[in-house]
Amino acid sequence: MQDESPDGWDSPEKEGEALGVWGVGIFDSDEALDVRDTFTDLIGQGQDPGDASAAIIGQFCYGQPDDYDNNRIILALASTEHSLGIPDGDTFQWALRIIEAPEELASWSDDLVAARRKSLQALRKKLLEDLPPRKQVKPRKSKDTPWEVGQHLLYVEETTGSRLLLRVIGHQQDDGGRYPRFTVLEWSGEESELEQAHLLHPVRQHISIFRRRIYVGALVVGGRVKKSNLIELPPRAVVESDDEYGANIMLWRDLVDHVRSMALKTPPTLV
Repeated sequence: MQDESPDGWDSPEKEGEALGVWGVGIFDSDEALDVRDTFTDLIGQGQDPGDASAAIIGQFCYGQPDDYDNNRIILALASTEHSLGIPDGDTFQWALRIIEAPEELASWSDDLVAARRKSLQALRKKLLEDLPPRKQVKPRKSKDTPWEVGQHLLYVEETTGSRLLLRVIGHQQDDGGRYPRFTVLEWSGEESELEQAHLLHPVRQHISIFRRRIYVGALVVGGRVKKSNLIELPPRAVVESDDEYGANIMLWRDLVDHVRSMALKTPPTLV
């Protein structure tokens, strides 16, 4: 049975408020980044560009491909193809029609319309220019994480000095590799508690898209972090299931803001 959403969750949203969209740029959304990475991987694996383009549309588009909800996918695909020097007149023209359509700007909140228009016009200019030389794409090396389920890490954020005590509660595997999922623990900041990290409870979310996901969780997929700011701790915890935790995808630099915005009550270690 599918989880129920909170009251009002299914109400229409402006683009600037939609989940997985954080800016007005062509690649300022989870979908667009996935399109770029997946298409580039397919080309790196030696797939024919036409087949790769069709695979992207088949994998990422919902309903009819020309539905409005698929605009971000087509814009990202066209931009990626052009940057790689891959000619695809049909997709380029499709993207240009999206750029010129009034519906594209009408869906954005008023304070973002001007910036979104600028982003769209920059892509329009790019698509109308001559293609750059074809880029040679090497197959992407698969990433792996050394951290196993139940392991604890102390994360110190460089800018604010915030300290988060993290527990690995699962992994996610895709074509790019294996990535860790973390939850944040209710830690007072006392050093003595680090030796008992396996006894601490996770931080609760203030809102859950799915009712079972009651704790803050994050799938961290990269970004720079100093070794001195990410310390492995010896105690291990038993994690029977990761179904209770959120799964927002982010870089290390976004983790503190994510906890601050999602936690029902932020831990004392977050400043």
